[in-house]
Amino acid sequence: MLNTDGSVQQTGNGYGGTICNALGNITRAYAGSSSKHSVIFQEIHAIAIGLKQAQDLGIDKLEVNSDSLGAINILNGFEPCPCATLQTKCVSPYIVEEYKPKKVPNVWAL
Repeated sequence: MLNTDGSVQQTGNGYGGTICNALGNITRAYAGSSSKHSVIFQEIHAIAIGLKQAQDLGIDKLEVNSDSLGAINILNGFEPCPCATLQTKCVSPYIVEEYKPKKVPNVWAL
């Protein structure tokens, strides 16, 4: 299971996540910062980084959880991606092509 979050605040912007195994033990954790002042960017970037981490770990089936309905809708194709850079660097390579998502409202199951 991948749990992610992104944040935009006056003091800084960031993203992060954890990947847990079937027993709920954390197998990978990551965090980072970005100069982008867009919460949707941070949320999707967090998911994309997590999917890349899962790919590096050899995980091919993964449940992705996010508190951002906007990010879920973009990744499921229900809404257009507001940023061409985000679409090219985050959404397309890891999510659309590699994981072929199953559409589930507010929980993105892969």
